[in-house]
Amino acid sequence: MKTNAIITDITKSIVKMDRILVYRHTNPDPDAIGAQFGLVALLKAAYPEKLVVAMAPVPGHLAWIDTTDEQLVPPQATDLVIAVDCANHERLAGELPTGAFVIKIDHHPNHDPYGQLNWVDETYSSCSEMIYELAQAGCFTVTAAVATKLYAGIIGDTVRFSTLRRPLEL
Repeated sequence: MKTNAIITDITKSIVKMDRILVYRHTNPDPDAIGAQFGLVALLKAAYPEKLVVAMAPVPGHLAWIDTTDEQLVPPQATDLVIAVDCANHERLAGELPTGAFVIKIDHHPNHDPYGQLNWVDETYSSCSEMIYELAQAGCFTVTAAVATKLYAGIIGDTVRFSTLRRPLEL
């Protein structure tokens, strides 16, 4: 498990904010949904008093990973926005609130560093693996439901572990 300053900064930002909106890219794949809903579930369990929302509806073909009955909330400038698995600002599923603090967590090349905090590392197999790393470093509880979402994301982006560049550190 890696622990570094960016993970510490992300965790501190999460602790400070009362409203956390988790975005992902349009036309999502299993990693986008797994990372988004895995992170939402982690944060809701750790901070039940906070408003934590997965932004953008889940397409029907990926509803087996997760879906939400929550109504999307109108974004506000005081929100913490965490964008997962979205390399380009233009591909975000939804408009970012002007003035919000944005954290980008991604495993694609960082050609568009649109967040105030950018944790971008191409050595990870998937963004879901990065969320697992965040959970371990931040001492969040990884329940079976969270693990299932993250596993779906890892499986989706590694084509059932056939495209790994390095061993997973689980």
